[in-house]
Amino acid sequence: MTNVVPQSSGLRTAAIVLLACGIPATLFGLIWILTFYASRGELPMPELGSANLVVGLIPLLIGAPLALTGRLLLAASRRQPTRSF
Repeated sequence: MTNVVPQSSGLRTAAIVLLACGIPATLFGLIWILTFYASRGELPMPELGSANLVVGLIPLLIGAPLALTGRLLLAASRRQPTRSF
């Protein structure tokens, strides 16, 4: 007897991986930028100066689209196929 794997299992796996990478990256970027602004440039790395914004924006700009794509794939994997008669 063979196991039948639903077609959406690949989408679901991809969605989970994208969410697992995108959400922490987005949060890291946001926390980095908020820390920079809250400490008035003294944290997280004062020797970088304004480049701290770039360090925070890079994971934010990479992580947010990953998380959004993962969320869309997760929604697509839950949809039931429609029947055509």
